[in-house]
Amino acid sequence: MQSISNVILDYKGFPLCEVKMGFWPEGFRSCFFLSFDYDASSAEMWKAPLDVVAQSKGRYAPKVAIPRIHDMLDRIGVKSTFFVPGWTADNHRESVELLVSRGHEVAAHGYSHERMTEISWELRKLFLIVVSRL
Repeated sequence: MQSISNVILDYKGFPLCEVKMGFWPEGFRSCFFLSFDYDASSAEMWKAPLDVVAQSKGRYAPKVAIPRIHDMLDRIGVKSTFFVPGWTADNHRESVELLVSRGHEVAAHGYSHERMTEISWELRKLFLIVVSRL
């Protein structure tokens, strides 16, 4: 990609905006955002609460994936954001607390990975209240 002084270009090379000198710390010229959706079995609990086989695939995240991701982020010295449904935080509290204790950000991701377009405003508000208390 071609660089034009202080102008940030989009993927086609068109100017998006101009960055003031000194905007990035320590001479860096860019950044990236790394995040993870830590759903575990939350979506399966929403879609098929009685389907044990479907729910079993969500066990990989708290037992294998999150520890591996966490170790990798520690090794390279990167902090990240993990979008976590409230159901996951309730049912896998230790792994979520580990992420927070190591300096990662945990952000709300609904309660049970519900589709917001399929639930009422009242239920959305209730989920937001419940998730904010976790």
